[in-house]
Amino acid sequence: MKGIVYIETENGSGTGFIVSSCGYCLTCAHVVKNSREFYVRISGNNSFDIFQAELFSVNENIDMAVLKLEKGKYQNCALMDIPQREIGNDIIILGYPFGKIVSDNYDSLSLSLTKGYVSSWQKRNNLEYALLDISAKAGNSGSPVVDLKSGRIIGILCGSIIQDSGNLREEINYMYPISYFYSELTED
Repeated sequence: MKGIVYIETENGSGTGFIVSSCGYCLTCAHVVKNSREFYVRISGNNSFDIFQAELFSVNENIDMAVLKLEKGKYQNCALMDIPQREIGNDIIILGYPFGKIVSDNYDSLSLSLTKGYVSSWQKRNNLEYALLDISAKAGNSGSPVVDLKSGRIIGILCGSIIQDSGNLREEINYMYPISYFYSELTED
């Protein structure tokens, strides 16, 4: 899928995806937090380009941020709001787990695909989110969550909820629905 990007800052890295052909890129707020320099790597057919970006908008309550790439025309991803909050939907995430430490050659860093499903919908602090039965790692933050049936992005992977109890550490990954991007980060 085109439009999925690797984001690197002076403080770390993550994943994002292009939401408009003029270069707006959605990622997690925690990926870009406390950073001033943003570099976005876009992969193409056996090549890649690196663009500098500026922070355009951020909402830490929903852990979303929008970066604006340099002027140009970009291939954006197809987004879909999901009015029915169903469970069991097959999904994939596309991203860059652990960033460039998984490859000894930055030029060959490639996108990873992970399959799973929506396990439940929950609500906390008046925010709706989905728990995902999927394996995601550091660097996957900001990955698009793609509904396999439609092939469209339905949410953004924000991280995991962690429970420590004695010697056992458990975690479950979650996403916020793409509707929060529309309602909280874009202008009417």
